[in-house]
Amino acid sequence: MRLSRSAGLLVFAASANAIADSSPFVLLSTGKFTQVPDASQLQTSTQVLNSVQLILDSCPTERYHIVSQPNLRASDIRGADDCKTRKLCSAASNDRVRNTYSVAEVVGKIEADNLSKYIQAACSNQGRAAEVQETALHPLPSDHLEREKQLAKNDQILDRALDDLLSSDSYTIIYLSSPAGSSKSDVDSTGSISAELKKLRARAWSVRRQDNSTDWNNLPLFEKYQFLTPGIFHGIVVTLVILSILGVGLRALSSLEVSYGAFDKEMGPAAQKKQN
Repeated sequence: MRLSRSAGLLVFAASANAIADSSPFVLLSTGKFTQVPDASQLQTSTQVLNSVQLILDSCPTERYHIVSQPNLRASDIRGADDCKTRKLCSAASNDRVRNTYSVAEVVGKIEADNLSKYIQAACSNQGRAAEVQETALHPLPSDHLEREKQLAKNDQILDRALDDLLSSDSYTIIYLSSPAGSSKSDVDSTGSISAELKKLRARAWSVRRQDNSTDWNNLPLFEKYQFLTPGIFHGIVVTLVILSILGVGLRALSSLEVSYGAFDKEMGPAAQKKQN
């Protein structure tokens, strides 16, 4: 589905409070997508990479530019009022851009070098030569004011880097980042990341149901039926196992056969000899 101008970047305005270990991803292309990517705004880096590889398999354009912006957040791309990355928004609104693929929250890191190698290999398989360029921007600091200044400087660098590319008719721009979140040990010691992930997953689920763009019959079990959660499912399985063990034990007890005479006191001559 083709997005009108920079409409594909509007989703970032609703993600001002991003989770710590996530970053946005944007792909702009003048080519045609042979595969429709997943529109969910909360995905893992593996899911996004798979979607991007399906797009790039056909080598849709002649030129590619990969922009890496470390420590980027979704709110850094587009705020509630205006576009903070003006060059990226300007490129998205270009009339030659036919398709846009954007994900507001990507959990994990996508390596720019791996994408560059994949593009060259995919175009080589199609018998075409691809021109791949990379631009590594300066990392964004955590301080708000310094962050705004560095973002403006990086936007000027990006303007010069994309100036020649945007004048051509066949190009793809990939804008990615590495998350500036906490380490894995910090994530495991606190439940804040998990809570934010659940909130964003619920938001993505709500949007997907409203858009009615997902085949209901192909949804996973625990998304299709919300009353059957993983906890309830595991509890039912454990209960069945315990009941089966209890049943075996009861059947074993009921199978014991002891005659009534085994408990009678012996009163015959043999018993008297034993007493003597």
